[in-house]
Amino acid sequence: MNLKAVRYNNPMLISAVRSKLTSKSNVWVAPSIDFAGVTDQFLANASEYAEKTDNRAYWQWLLTKVLQRVTLPKAPRILEVGAGSGNATLALLELVPDARILANDISPQLIAIMRARLTAAQAKRTELVCADALALEFEPESFDFAIGTAILHHLFEPEAMLRQVCRALVPGGQAAFLEPFEPGHVVLRVILEHLIRDRAVLGIAEEIAADLQRSVDDTAMRASLRRDDPTINILDDKWLFTAGRFAAMGERVGFRRSVCFSTPDVTGLFEGHIHCWLKYVRGRADLPDTAWEVIRHYDRVFSDDLKQEIFLDGAVVFTK
Repeated sequence: MNLKAVRYNNPMLISAVRSKLTSKSNVWVAPSIDFAGVTDQFLANASEYAEKTDNRAYWQWLLTKVLQRVTLPKAPRILEVGAGSGNATLALLELVPDARILANDISPQLIAIMRARLTAAQAKRTELVCADALALEFEPESFDFAIGTAILHHLFEPEAMLRQVCRALVPGGQAAFLEPFEPGHVVLRVILEHLIRDRAVLGIAEEIAADLQRSVDDTAMRASLRRDDPTINILDDKWLFTAGRFAAMGERVGFRRSVCFSTPDVTGLFEGHIHCWLKYVRGRADLPDTAWEVIRHYDRVFSDDLKQEIFLDGAVVFTK
């Protein structure tokens, strides 16, 4: 279908995509999508994933922190890659009331959930595109700002996504990505190994210790993973990043500057992360008080200034 023959809500947004797409139920859809490396968490089990991550207050808070680090023009054109079920999209629509957003995700199921969550007024400012963002051909310099929340660490080639986004941004445009960072996760691994080692003394149930061990193994794998490792095909979470790696990737693809910062509140950083993680994987944060005291000890050992530097979860802002 020739895009220029189609009526759409935001012609300046969708015309920024050269790729041929078809319009189905108010969603632009690529003629074919390669789902290699995309696991059932985002496809067959998308509803469960969307329910677990649906926290409007949290996303408002998180996106507010990110927007404080960027400069947006009036009525910005925003490209969102890996938009999922629309958590960040909905927050952006409220926080930047004059923005127009092209929200992309590879999952038809997640895109359908996002479409259902948008109000009529929000839908008029949003174009939904179901496609592999790496396969889309964007007009150069079509967007003022780009964002991805927890997308790069899922990709085979995160640098390819950065190159795609950089090309789509205007000169001086910025891109923000929220991702897991290796330094903080290494410290987290040490804490979890302490809990596992002393589980009998601390009164940690074996089934919980097994979950903690899976997290330790996951961190170890992601920190040493190579692109040619066949394991990469079955992993949801593939990478952990460092500020240095982001700086190098950004420079290679055409960004002139990158700045990283921690997104969680650093007071109680490790306790808060472990609490949220247990609720996500187990439905409840059911460690005994003795275990929580060990975790709080590590939070006290590291100053807040140091915890700002050893990012656990953080954001990188690139400037073109």
